[in-house]
Amino acid sequence: MNRIDQFLHALEMQKKQGPHKPVLILAVLDMIALHGKNQFPLGDELRRHFTTYFNVVREGNDDCNPNQPFWYMKTSRYGDPIWDHAVVRENEAEYMIRSQPGVSKNLSNKWLENHVEYAHLSLVWFSLLQNQEARNTVRNAIAHRYFPAHAAELIALSKEAALPVLFDSPFAPIDPGQLILQNEYAVAFYDRYPVSEGHALVVPKRVVPSVYDLPKVWQTEMWNTVRDVRATLGDWYAPAAYNIGINDGEAAGQTINHTHIHVIPRYSGDQPDPRGGIRKIFPEKANYWNEGTGA
Repeated sequence: MNRIDQFLHALEMQKKQGPHKPVLILAVLDMIALHGKNQFPLGDELRRHFTTYFNVVREGNDDCNPNQPFWYMKTSRYGDPIWDHAVVRENEAEYMIRSQPGVSKNLSNKWLENHVEYAHLSLVWFSLLQNQEARNTVRNAIAHRYFPAHAAELIALSKEAALPVLFDSPFAPIDPGQLILQNEYAVAFYDRYPVSEGHALVVPKRVVPSVYDLPKVWQTEMWNTVRDVRATLGDWYAPAAYNIGINDGEAAGQTINHTHIHVIPRYSGDQPDPRGGIRKIFPEKANYWNEGTGA
């Protein structure tokens, strides 16, 4: 059994019901690719990568939360341990008590962040996964072994997957760290000049000025991608609402000649009076509720 097979065997011994641990490893592979560090704090970045993959494979009432695998993957009854925690020193005694078998665990975000500085892979596995070819092999094996129906999509979402061919696009190059998701028809990434936290763009893989220059199936898939991005941003940022729209033509404010859909999370209190929404492109006409017309 080679080292990659040994790693997959160790993960298999970890697996319980649900997709959480394999998905967490996919997220960790992304973080190694982006940063090259054996430190994985349970913070925004890890949660974002986890959510991106989990939204592809979730079924029914699956809980999109990395807390459980982040905690329980540190223990292994069989095979080699995969990872462990760097414990916050002043809270080490309580951490050790909670680690005992049979002790009730409080796995809230706050408890974990107060007691675990970061998780890390065992040195033998981190040494293996510093190699890009090994990461790709492990990623492909996890995707096909645990999620065969979604394997291609999971692999395409990887931060090491080939980014979409957008050589003629004014959006190129796309920073891999800003990529949210991609599929056969579209790519979604964070706006370089966001108007709110999580502001995203959905861009077709064909460079056309208007969404209506796309074939109908592409238009449909663009809006399907918007739906998926909205779900991801909802899990990640928990906004109160969204503005979703297109600047279709120069007179409408379009400045980039490659059609794109804005998905802008909105938060309670981000504007004193949000009524009127996109109507405020004409501020003098936004206050329709006092005019008796409009919708």
